[in-house]
Amino acid sequence: MPVNSSAVGARFGERTVEVTPRMILAYAAAIGDTAAGTFDDADSAGFMAPPPFCVSLEWSTVSDSGIYKLLGTSAQENRQTLHLGQDSYFHQPVVSGQRLKIFGTLTSVRTSRSGAITISKLETINERSGEPVVTSWTTALMRGVAVCGEDNSVEDAPADSRESAGETQTIEIPIAREMPHVYSECSGIWNPIHTERRVALAAGLPDIILHGTASWALAGREITRIYANSDGRRLCRLAGRFAATIIPGTTVMLEHSRSAQNTNTINFKIRNSEGEAAIDGGIAELTEIDDP
Repeated sequence: MPVNSSAVGARFGERTVEVTPRMILAYAAAIGDTAAGTFDDADSAGFMAPPPFCVSLEWSTVSDSGIYKLLGTSAQENRQTLHLGQDSYFHQPVVSGQRLKIFGTLTSVRTSRSGAITISKLETINERSGEPVVTSWTTALMRGVAVCGEDNSVEDAPADSRESAGETQTIEIPIAREMPHVYSECSGIWNPIHTERRVALAAGLPDIILHGTASWALAGREITRIYANSDGRRLCRLAGRFAATIIPGTTVMLEHSRSAQNTNTINFKIRNSEGEAAIDGGIAELTEIDDP
């Protein structure tokens, strides 16, 4: 069934979560973030979730059946959805004991040659104070699905400015063969193409593939380590477009550089073992930056 563009503006998937040390530590382990601030729950003053942990909170919202009812799509069409990009703004740290409310708003539907593209705004707020904790913009493609009605948008995503970069540096990141399995279970973000090779092959993939949000989180981990002494409180934005696939058991290359215009912005890209851009147009914004 075609995607119903009149659904734009509707709210979906509201839920409340109480954050526990177990959740934080599991996610940190999944992305290999063993910095003291994210892997030592005895540090009552500094213990916090790695900023990319937000996707673990958001997953149940973006996968909620409510959004697909709004769109009017079938179960088969829903399974054809690809995550194209993630742009998250971190307003304050996620810490143990918080009760967080998460909900989404469908902000845009448009047609493309490959199918229907949707953009959703995901908001995580502190239930007790009402203060924003994380705001994410997530872009998805429903492959081969048409749009019913005109392209529709009620709120524009933040400007996608990519300033010219300074000198580019590179770092290798090995991807363990079992990382998609660990990430799936520790983040709660599951799709069998990431863990079950038979399903991945049937979907036309050469092998199981790493989650886009996992490679995005690895970029955030390394950029925070290099430019902010692994202090997640300094990371205020992490964005990237998901492109080529990453096969676990290979090594990827993170290319990173300071923006020529804004020294608190890092431009980055992740290339897979074939040299293709797995994350393109990456941006990390920090409150302050150390010299690497």
